[in-house]
This record gives sequence, structure tokens and C-alpha cells, in this order.
Amino acid sequence: AFYLCWLAPDGDLHVTRELYVKGRALSVLAKEIKALCGEQKPSIIIADPSMWNKSPLVEHAKQGNSMAEVMIREGVNIIPANNDRPVGWSRTREWLRVYEREVNGKLERRAQLRVWSTCVNLIRTLPNQMHDKHKPEDVDTEGEDHAVDAIRYLTMHLPAPVALVRTGKSRAKDKNFDEEIQWRIAAGLIIPEDLGKHEERSS
Repeated sequence: AFYLCWLAPDGDLHVTRELYVKGRALSVLAKEIKALCGEQKPSIIIADPSMWNKSPLVEHAKQGNSMAEVMIREGVNIIPANNDRPVGWSRTREWLRVYEREVNGKLERRAQLRVWSTCVNLIRTLPNQMHDKHKPEDVDTEGEDHAVDAIRYLTMHLPAPVALVRTGKSRAKDKNFDEEIQWRIAAGLIIPEDLGKHEERSS
């Protein structure tokens, strides 16, 4: 599972596009990822750390290449995710938590993780996740968890969600808000040219 995401100026994390396939050659998968992103080239692409393993059971590893090396060679510059599962699920739950804030003079309650209707498999599988019977702080890996794992990798790479209050005043005059956004751009967590776009299409 691959998801194209962007962090909006108000602190919301938008999950906008989905690639949910299996059985692809890595070269084909790399092309599909690049096609999905189009002109919206991600600042970072976070991947399962196991892709850096060179297991003899993996065809690419027999040739001296890990799956990660193949993807990078194909132009998809991935970095390994932090795979601390309990902490990752805790972070994800924070993004799913409902916050209360003022938006354009009105009180609004919503989570800061905003999944678009285009991400049908994430929407389908997220509510079905079950706790592991032996590790209640973890998710049962026997279930269909590919989509939620991808989101977990992302939330582990981001700072904790911050519910920013938007008022009628100019954002440019809000010094604290501006510093927060500049920090995130510098850290490569948003694509600057996309700020402020697509907000009305989120679900």
C-alpha cells in the first residue's frame, strides 16, 4: 500500500491518493508510484524497514540488492520507517482523536487525520483493525493491515498533531502559526506549493 499525503497549514494531515496492489515487480511498482504522484513529488517517501533486508529468499537479494536499493535505483527515493509498533499505533490514535477548535468563527469537532474518498482500501480496512490477543498495545498482524501500516509509518515520522485555531485574522500575521509551518517545510514534511489546496475535497 502506498499513500500520497500532505500536511495542511491548519495542522490537518490529508491522505489523498492510494495505490493498493500486490504481486508487482519492483520496477513496475516504482513506475506506478511515480505516476500516482504526478507533479506532486513528495518531499519524503517512508517505507517498511524490512525492504532494506537482504534475505536469500528474496530474488533481488540473490543479486546483491535489497528491495529498497531497487526502488531507489528506479527513482523512488525511500527512507526506512521507524517500526516501533506500540508507539506508532499510539501516534496514529492521536491523529484519529477528535479535537474541538474554532474555524471561521464556528466551533468544529473533527480528527486531524483527513482521509479522502479516493483512498477506498484505507477507509475499508481501518475500522476493522483488532488488538493483538497477546499484545493489546499492538494490532493483530493476521488481519489486513497493509494500509494502516503505511499510515503508522507516516505518523511516526511526524510530530504529534497540533490543533491550530484558525480565526478571521490573516495567517501571515500569526507569528506562531508561521513559525510552525516554516519548521515543517524545513523538515520536508509538506510540499510548500501545495499549501492551502484541496481542503474542500477532504472527507
